[in-house]
Amino acid sequence: MTGPPLPYQPEHGLAWLSEQMAEAEKILRHLEDPLTAEGPVKKALGCPVRIIREVNEDGSDTFLGYLGIYRSERKEILDEKERASVLAEDAWKGADDSSIVWVIADWVVPERHSQGIMTAAMSALMKSWVIPRLDARRIQASVLEGNIASIKVLEKVGFKLRGTISAYEDVKGVSRGTQWLDWTRD
Repeated sequence: MTGPPLPYQPEHGLAWLSEQMAEAEKILRHLEDPLTAEGPVKKALGCPVRIIREVNEDGSDTFLGYLGIYRSERKEILDEKERASVLAEDAWKGADDSSIVWVIADWVVPERHSQGIMTAAMSALMKSWVIPRLDARRIQASVLEGNIASIKVLEKVGFKLRGTISAYEDVKGVSRGTQWLDWTRD
């Protein structure tokens, strides 16, 4: 959970968009395999839609934020050897493996904070994609220590605070703690 480079240059934004588009295209290619209307819902490798936007009356749109879900990098496992072993095992899991641990990442532009945007987007993602398309059983989230608003959003959609790792992230040259949350489905 490191922040963007500072200063953030246009080439940083273009590189990030290229990464997002490549990942979305990979997920969509996986889903393009033939499905019949009578068949089961095909399990996905992730969610290809990540941008939160508002459609304006004139048809244009306004960028509001980002909401992505990925296979977890298992950053809560501090021992590097153990993490590498778990990630190697996870890499072999297919889209239909319900033991995959997912991680959710989100942010809203500052001028739209505290308007319920992320709660609504995350609720919709969980109901319409995470459960039927990912068959997710466990999702992790991490926030910088003291980010109460983000913790409240996650708790509203069923995440539970699991713990804090002190001095975990380097943010603008300052060591910050990270709070870990989990969402589980039985």
